[in-house]
Amino acid sequence: MAVERVAVLVLAYGGPASLDEVGPFLGRIMAPRVPSPEAIARAVERYRAIGGRSPLVEGTLAFAGKLQDRLEAAAAEREGASGRTTTFHVITGMRHTEPYIAGAVEQAFSHADRVVALVMASHQSERATGGYAKDVHAAYEALPSSLRDGKSPPVFARSWHRTAAYVGAVADAARAALERLSERVALAETLVVFTAHSVPLGGAGGDSEYEGSLRETAEDVARLLDAVTWRLAFQSRSPGGSHDWLGPASEDVLRQAAGDGVRGVAVVPLGFVSENLETLYDLDIELARFADDAGLEMERAATVQGSEGFVSTLVDVVFAHLRTDPRIVEKEVGH
Repeated sequence: MAVERVAVLVLAYGGPASLDEVGPFLGRIMAPRVPSPEAIARAVERYRAIGGRSPLVEGTLAFAGKLQDRLEAAAAEREGASGRTTTFHVITGMRHTEPYIAGAVEQAFSHADRVVALVMASHQSERATGGYAKDVHAAYEALPSSLRDGKSPPVFARSWHRTAAYVGAVADAARAALERLSERVALAETLVVFTAHSVPLGGAGGDSEYEGSLRETAEDVARLLDAVTWRLAFQSRSPGGSHDWLGPASEDVLRQAAGDGVRGVAVVPLGFVSENLETLYDLDIELARFADDAGLEMERAATVQGSEGFVSTLVDVVFAHLRTDPRIVEKEVGH
């Protein structure tokens, strides 16, 4: 029986595991610029407020373990019908902290014949997530020929932002937040705010791929909820700099909502699949404080990384990729 060895790269941004790591983490993000002592101090205080560390790496490693188990189970179910055995090796790589992407790529090509990369970002574009492809390509080019010979470069599986399982997982999280909020505010006086990380605008004036896919998911999720009013907003702009940023800002959306008579907001971090500084501080502390000052009741939906729907989404995406030619998956899966 033929055996196909597949490595799955689970790629994420990374985050400091302690306050001592905040400075080096910030320096790596900003390179070749050097962060000022004041910028490092501000970042340290933000991480101190959420417990002194980022949970992103730990959460991504736990998710990778779940994905490994589910891929192995799905491969066993498919083996009898296909006459082919597929083995999986799920490997985690981070852009800015250990375990780094370069080591993950080397490990992948040491174990497998085909390598599929998954970026842990629900909505992707060249501007928003293109750095992952550049890092993976650089790591692949740096491999010794003994690891690369006869093997195709890693390929990125994409376009899962409208899959039924993923949309359902986001809707479940949003529904739970709305239920908590309903104890204090009527649905008719509630606004659902889908948030995503803002990106700096270049000469073209926007990022239509990124913004358009976020809006598609928000529309799909809203259809699964019960008669909600919703807005898409953007958060976590970097301070300073001369760039314009993709908007509207989440604070502006809440300010307008309060002026329109809205009494409650359910904030759904659509652009994040895992808990991190942008959810635990920017939303749970800063935006919650802003909402309180504006006279709004606020509940924040959980991210989807721990949900069965999200695991199912990426299992389906990987197998859909393996049924295609070795190239980027562009078609939606299961929608």
